[in-house]
Amino acid sequence: MAPFRFKATRLNWQVGDSIRLVRADDSAKLYELVGRKPGGYNFKAKDGEERFLSDDEISLRRARGNGELEHYPVTEKGISLELHRNLTRAFSIHPPAIQLVAEIKAAYCRRVNELLEKEVHIDECFRRAAAEVHAESEEEWRKEFLRLKSMKEALARQRALLPDGMRKESNVGESYAKPVKPSTVETWYRLWVHCDEDIRALVPLFENRGDHRPKKLVLYATMMHHIEEFYFKPEQATLAAVYRNMCDDKDFKKLKETISYTAFNNFLKRTYSSFLIAAKRQGLTRAKLRHDVYQRLRHDTKAMEEIEVDHCLIDVIVVDERSGRILGRPWLTVAICRGTRMVVGCHLSFEVPSWASLQRCLAHAFWPKNLEGLGLNNPWPCEGIPKKVITDNGKEFKSRSMRQAELALGFTVVNLPGRSPWLKGIVERFFGTMQMQVLSFVEGKTFGDTKKRDDYNSTKKARIKLSELKSKLLRWIVDDYHVRFHEGLRGFPIHEWQKRMPEDGIDAVPRFESIREFLGAAHLKPIGKKGVALYGHYYFHPDLKQIRRDRGPKQRYEIRSDPYDIGAIELLTPDGQWLRVWSDRPELTVGVSMHQSEVHDRLAKKLAPKGEAVTDAYRLEALERAQAESAEIMDDGKGKTTVRNVARYHHDNGVFMTPVSGQSGGRAANDDAPVVPGAIGEAVAEEVAATTDCKPEAVVRAANERGAKATKAASDETVSAEEFAAYQAQRKAAMRRAS
Repeated sequence: MAPFRFKATRLNWQVGDSIRLVRADDSAKLYELVGRKPGGYNFKAKDGEERFLSDDEISLRRARGNGELEHYPVTEKGISLELHRNLTRAFSIHPPAIQLVAEIKAAYCRRVNELLEKEVHIDECFRRAAAEVHAESEEEWRKEFLRLKSMKEALARQRALLPDGMRKESNVGESYAKPVKPSTVETWYRLWVHCDEDIRALVPLFENRGDHRPKKLVLYATMMHHIEEFYFKPEQATLAAVYRNMCDDKDFKKLKETISYTAFNNFLKRTYSSFLIAAKRQGLTRAKLRHDVYQRLRHDTKAMEEIEVDHCLIDVIVVDERSGRILGRPWLTVAICRGTRMVVGCHLSFEVPSWASLQRCLAHAFWPKNLEGLGLNNPWPCEGIPKKVITDNGKEFKSRSMRQAELALGFTVVNLPGRSPWLKGIVERFFGTMQMQVLSFVEGKTFGDTKKRDDYNSTKKARIKLSELKSKLLRWIVDDYHVRFHEGLRGFPIHEWQKRMPEDGIDAVPRFESIREFLGAAHLKPIGKKGVALYGHYYFHPDLKQIRRDRGPKQRYEIRSDPYDIGAIELLTPDGQWLRVWSDRPELTVGVSMHQSEVHDRLAKKLAPKGEAVTDAYRLEALERAQAESAEIMDDGKGKTTVRNVARYHHDNGVFMTPVSGQSGGRAANDDAPVVPGAIGEAVAEEVAATTDCKPEAVVRAANERGAKATKAASDETVSAEEFAAYQAQRKAAMRRAS
């Protein structure tokens, strides 16, 4: 008797299920169940390989229990993986045209439900729904498809730039506005009901169209090579150009493979993230700005606890006080309190962003402000030393002078990462508000952008003077910005300053006479045989001899100097005291700024014959010539070009925005009185003579004659227009004779 043969148990597997099968060479492969045949199932791999497994073979492989065959059900409802993926995603993630197609299908399905409630036969429901819904909504659907198509016409120009063979008209879903068969409605309805009447089940799976079989590995390598070699470059070539270049490549033609532009674009998006593409093409900083998400910070700090400092180039061109010569755009340096939004200090001048302009801004912020005679209606109570100074990575913010000021006054400098203006958004926002509210109606504004400026001639229409701009800014800050309701602060800045005052108060600054020691330009210099060498000059004091004997000639000492007056320096002696040391050539240094000294040195080197040392005589000649030439340029009221560099040399850029308490001889921001460069008072002359071999009368006479010679016309406020024009002609004739 033949042995009884048992049949293997038939497993209830669904179409779309997947199995992982270990083959004879111990390699594993995934197969998808595509159908049932008598005695087993048909499976198909993604590479197109088909395989039949009988029920007996399936049972045997599963019984071994060594992972030879693993089964992965498709979904709980027996639907495909693609449809299951649609049911787990939000409906709004799909494009508008795809959403409209799903809504059209849902309209047919809902009509079938309505007819079933009226006890209409199921087949009749499908027939009537197909006819009635289309007749009622065809015109509306076509209008909606036309609207969506018109929205894509904006991309027509971009598609027109693509090479031939890449252009693809978008008619997604328009065929669904045509009549449908009852059998089609039945298919939609059964799927819709099976998925609990979820409209996402009706979303068309257009992405599954086409040939999704894996390509040759060499084809993927070729696409990656062209993307990384030509697309990931700072020149930012278009993807269409890279695709054309790849198609024309000889090695690509040898593959005898064709790939569409859409497939090339999809490969790029699947292989590389948007952030990586932007980082490769535009740089890491631009990619972070475009893709990263930043959390807003709360600035609920006390008054003067944190201040932000930055520079801004004013978007308006100013003219000279007397001649009306077009000068250019000045720089504004601002320090603003984070917690109260109060402007604690500012400085406006032609000095470029440097320690010189930063020093004046910090001094104006730290010391009390004297507003007498300025015609302001509100106080400016900001003063004292902050806890933190928030800055960017500018050279002046990381300079030795800034570090020494930090140690001397006890605040902390926080240098933010480079190219991150949003980290100090309060001062950046202040600049935008100031440009809008103060300069919107000022003639000669530059708009900050050539596209916005268009044909507007800023230099021709410039009318405002620097003193007028200072007064305008000062009045706006004190009488408008500080007392106006601030949306971000939800209050008034001046009220918040009083409310957020620390319980123990704000640290006060020393007397103003010590500004050079605390905020002066810092240097580390030895004492030489002729004194301290700095800025190409020598500074002498009788006490330097004993200090050099005690410490030796190689010992270096802390030096501080005023960026706008290098006539004297402060030297920190070994016993911790500051010693004021004057220049032994006051006629070349007193009242001269660091920038003016650099100009004099460059000009003196040109005046000295080649191979000959630059002497004080050449420096004095360079000083007089520079002052005369700058005065001539400033007096030329008919000049049509900006002369900001000349204004930086000629103007007194060290004038504070407002006088500060303790400042001797301070000038107000709206003071139009001309500055006589190089003028020295009798008290200063006596102090210089006490430590040098110069006589007081000689010091005063040399410096004052030099200043008066350069600004003879500017020193007379009552001169008439005819006299001023005659003076200009006389000066030009004298300069021609001298040359």
